[in-house]
Amino acid sequence: MQEGRRDHIPILEWFIGIIGLALVLSSVSFLLYRSLVAEAAPAGIEVRLVQSVRTEQGYLATVMLKNTGGKSVASVRVVGVLRDGNSTPLERQFVLDYLPAKSTREILMLFPTPPSVANLVFSIHSFEES
Repeated sequence: MQEGRRDHIPILEWFIGIIGLALVLSSVSFLLYRSLVAEAAPAGIEVRLVQSVRTEQGYLATVMLKNTGGKSVASVRVVGVLRDGNSTPLERQFVLDYLPAKSTREILMLFPTPPSVANLVFSIHSFEES
């Protein structure tokens, strides 16, 4: 054994170790709290027309669905009604299989006349929270 050698841990090492332990404990505590106590906000689905492009088959409308809530949804049934002043309203519908919480999805709908924000109205008819 060497007489001049001291077996002690430097103060800086203790300090960094305590900070690391505090970070780990606070992260684990937060995750436990979120999983056991905190309730996720219900699904909040927004639907809007992003753009419309003329194609050979008609007008292709890009529609964006956004789930602003904290819960995922499945089987989202959306109906889009195109109201052209000269004819009867034209209805298109689709079912989106899955829309995770805090996410967006884009789908495409085909119309014979040009859709716009003013003449295309969307409504959500049903969905299942997961």
